[in-house]
Amino acid sequence: MITKNTLKPTLGLMAASLLLSACGGGGGGDSTPPARKTGSISGNVFDAPVNGAKIEVFEYKNGKVGRLLANTTSNAFGDYKLEFESSSMPLYVVAQQGSYTDPLTKEIVSSSAGKTLRLEGVVNFSEGSNQTLMLTPLTNIVSGLAKYKIAEGASGADAISKALSSINGMYGFNVNETTPIDITKGGQSSFATPGHQYGALLTAYSSYSYDLIEKYGQSKDNIYTSMHLADIQFRDVIADGLLDGLEISESTGAVTPLTFGQQKVTSDVYTQDLSQQILIVVNDPKLNVSGTDADDYVAFSQQVNDLGTHGQTDGVIPPRDETEIDTIPPTVTRTDSDVLAGTDNVDLRINDDIGVQSISAYVEYKLNGIWSGEFKCSDQQTSGSEFCSVDASGFEVGVRETNIKVSIDTNAIDAVERDSDTGLSNVSDARLVFYTADVLGNELVPGSNKGHYVNFYWDNDAPVITVSSASAINKQLPEYVLKGTVKEASQDIKSVNVSFKNGLPEELSCTPVITESGSACEFTSKPYSTEEFLSTTTFDITAKDTKDNVGKLTFTVSRDDQAPAQIVAYPEGASMNYVNVNLDGERSTYEGVYTQDTYTSDNVQSSRDYLKIDYVYAS
Repeated sequence: MITKNTLKPTLGLMAASLLLSACGGGGGGDSTPPARKTGSISGNVFDAPVNGAKIEVFEYKNGKVGRLLANTTSNAFGDYKLEFESSSMPLYVVAQQGSYTDPLTKEIVSSSAGKTLRLEGVVNFSEGSNQTLMLTPLTNIVSGLAKYKIAEGASGADAISKALSSINGMYGFNVNETTPIDITKGGQSSFATPGHQYGALLTAYSSYSYDLIEKYGQSKDNIYTSMHLADIQFRDVIADGLLDGLEISESTGAVTPLTFGQQKVTSDVYTQDLSQQILIVVNDPKLNVSGTDADDYVAFSQQVNDLGTHGQTDGVIPPRDETEIDTIPPTVTRTDSDVLAGTDNVDLRINDDIGVQSISAYVEYKLNGIWSGEFKCSDQQTSGSEFCSVDASGFEVGVRETNIKVSIDTNAIDAVERDSDTGLSNVSDARLVFYTADVLGNELVPGSNKGHYVNFYWDNDAPVITVSSASAINKQLPEYVLKGTVKEASQDIKSVNVSFKNGLPEELSCTPVITESGSACEFTSKPYSTEEFLSTTTFDITAKDTKDNVGKLTFTVSRDDQAPAQIVAYPEGASMNYVNVNLDGERSTYEGVYTQDTYTSDNVQSSRDYLKIDYVYAS
């Protein structure tokens, strides 16, 4: 019987089948790699909420911006969300352009110092995850610090992790993941959360910028803004990994001191100055509408102020001297200069670097050459209420400037003791004494003889004259009218006269009015041609009452027709230092003269010669 061996053919067919399968043949199976999981990054663009910012996310391998993964635009509240597919790797997110409303100036800010808004953030992304990333001036620091560390040799992931840890440690919260709360618009809470602290700090950037506007005035290119300060911070930290007021010049490549307009930038700007501004904004009821107590921010403010004061670098703040946030109690200034009569008012302004908390007023008088003790105004328990009372209707707690009025009964002061023969008061002088306290607890304590003294003068015998007309004029005003009041009841006024430029006196009619001091009369002169006015022109005013007591006042009016002149002068006979940068980037220094022809509108943009001057004068 003939038999056939089928084992070898069978094995051969199986091997062929496996080979075809491995080669993708035979029409079975799919070797395509599985799709990436979709993940997201979401957060808030905040320098105050930024509307309309263009947001992009890129791959970020070892500090190099790679493939664009997704883009979107922030909404009116600054919120954004990016969805994309990516493996686990470092990512770079940037928000550009857009605008925000400055909480202090109330103006819409879209550019500053010639730049549009730009805020960056970096994150170590995990594939398929939904991660949170704010884009703020603080994440800007993280991004700049990570870039510096990468340039120093760190891997992208390590640089991001260490940079974020440094900045989080400085402020005590995760700057990437904590959502800033806009305390100027809401965020109602019974206590301050890290989000409130975050929002307060960023509002402090605007408050600091606003103070510089108040000090120096805003420039045409809108230089004093929080977005410009954020840009300065970024340039500062990317230069050497520290917020020390130094940057690498784009034009020369040299280490260059930074300025914020006319303000020199040092580590104190990021610490002491901003710690003060935090307390300023949270104590101001017009700015902090979140309902959180200002005391909740004191420890956070102190934490910011203490950075760098422990003898070593804190995060990116280099060692610096320890400084107090504020040690000076509020000051008091009289804003009027009137001579008082009867019961009359003294207007006062109270100022503090952080915020005014309280004020108490006292009066003391000098009798027979000796100052009396202090009598507290409005105090019903002592005789202080006989002499003075405080009108606090204009007083506001927490603000840096507020006002009060003190009403003084000068007749009661005169009545303390009178000469038995003449009937005149033996009280020769009197003054107000103020004790103030601020929101940090700096205070002047009553009874310490260290209060703020404010002098005042009064006359209850002769009529007291005040003038309300302007004390300065220019050629644009064709006529001048003198107006004022006489502090005495009109029925007791016999006459009011005015003499123009030492000429003959002219009688004025005086109409009864009621003023803060009580009954008085108001006078108005005839119009005087300003062509008759000299550089200084005097009016001599005289008022006589029915007892023939005479009050006099000489009022001077200044004339200024000269417009301010701006004169630019150039140094004569002195060589200036220049740096020449050739086309290859090589630099050389030389000395030369500086004239009006050195830089002109035609050559200033193309010149390769840079004037080398101290940065203090460059601002």
